[in-house]
Amino acid sequence: CAASGNAITFVMEFSNLNFPAAIAQLCPDAGMDMPQQTEQVDQDKIDEYKESVALYEEIADYYVANLQQDDKAKKYLAARGLDEQTIASYKIGVSKQSWSDISTIHADKKSQLVKLGMISNGKNNKFFDRFRDRVMFPIINEKSNIIGFGARSLGDDMPKYLNSSESHVFKKGNEIYGLYNIINNKKKINSIIVVEGYMDVICLAQHHITNAVATLGTAITKNQINKILKYTSKIAFCFDGDNAGKKAAWKALLTIAPHMYKDINIKFVFLPLGEDPDSIVLKHGKNHFATYFKKANSFADLMFEYLAKKHDCNDLSGKAMFIKECQSIINIIPQSIYRTLLEDSLAKTVKIKVGGTLNQKRIYIKKHYKEVNNLDVADKFLAIIVQNPEFYEKMLNDGVDIPKDLFIKSSQQNIFAYIIKDHKEGINTSHIIEQFRDTDEYDEISSFIRITHLVIGNDLYKELKGLLDYFSINSIKQQIDLLLQKSKQQKLDEIDKLKLQSLIAKQRKHTE
Repeated sequence: CAASGNAITFVMEFSNLNFPAAIAQLCPDAGMDMPQQTEQVDQDKIDEYKESVALYEEIADYYVANLQQDDKAKKYLAARGLDEQTIASYKIGVSKQSWSDISTIHADKKSQLVKLGMISNGKNNKFFDRFRDRVMFPIINEKSNIIGFGARSLGDDMPKYLNSSESHVFKKGNEIYGLYNIINNKKKINSIIVVEGYMDVICLAQHHITNAVATLGTAITKNQINKILKYTSKIAFCFDGDNAGKKAAWKALLTIAPHMYKDINIKFVFLPLGEDPDSIVLKHGKNHFATYFKKANSFADLMFEYLAKKHDCNDLSGKAMFIKECQSIINIIPQSIYRTLLEDSLAKTVKIKVGGTLNQKRIYIKKHYKEVNNLDVADKFLAIIVQNPEFYEKMLNDGVDIPKDLFIKSSQQNIFAYIIKDHKEGINTSHIIEQFRDTDEYDEISSFIRITHLVIGNDLYKELKGLLDYFSINSIKQQIDLLLQKSKQQKLDEIDKLKLQSLIAKQRKHTE
């Protein structure tokens, strides 16, 4: 397939796709069909996945039916304040108090059930159910497939909470409980609350807080963060106020840090000791729960507060360690306005001038601008436009004039000519990469892609227009200087005088 190499990597990273999905996206753009060399292997995996999901669906329906006859489970759910509608929307059921219920009903699928973590193989090849006398919470992915179960013991069995074991269908670090319900019920997702357990999600939904999700017994992962950010830019992490909750919040902060350069709003909410979202809404209601969000910590608040408790900032060595550890976290964040503001906030927090220890930021900025300033204006312009081809259409709509003499080198002219020619086709950076692969311009394009800009979004678009203004002003200044130099050697004729007047008028207009 012509879609290969850097383009695939680019699409995987920027569109958050796996390798096959990236190939599937790029091949039509290249006018080619999806490669079929592994068709049989892939089809076998697809068939196995479908069979597993179908089996999970069948078991989930069975658990739901069991609930109608299980008074103990119904009493437990009623005590948690759940009505029939909420129970049905989350497909909650119950497993029987039997060692061989599922393994007997699906006796012909024992090997598959073992792989899915529904039954275990004990001594003498004797099979037994893993989930016994438990409230069962199906784990449903974004595509509405049941891919596993969470379970809560109704008796003395430990652990109290138990998840399906990982399988070819279920990877707990990739999945988020409750996300399917949000996607299914909301046209627009304004924000998402991340809580710690399935019952928290369900009880909040019962009290009309329908934007909560939960991780599946682990600290939130990079993949889970990526998945949530596909749907919203506002995330509130909600934890118990004990040490375990603070540690979980810290892990979440470190996981979200690489995304803080984006236009996202991250909050950390801590509940009173011994309380969780479930208990608070049950005792005090929705409005009381909302009050804790008014006292939420920002990313910066949590970082400074957590590390200030770890290091004594009244002591010079403690302050130095505090700064060093803060800076190590800040370094995770790509260069951006947010990162710069965070470093400035750190400087104010420890009451030092930005310099010294924090001079690393200034060194980076100098190095960055030295790298960018070594380019001519045309290359700076192309470095932005290659990474953001949609800006060309925006410039046309805004009536921005692009000087004809901006591009001197033929390589610059060729790259920009392609963007002009195909901008209406919705080209992206990967298209540009592929267009110039194996050409003289490819190395130039690669260097443009590697440049990190210190601003993003609208600010980057303003910088793009600023480059054009700079080019125009500089061009006018050079022409004025030439005419003034000429006037020192000889008297200007009328044409040159008019030209000089016109250039000075343009210069004033640009600098007003």
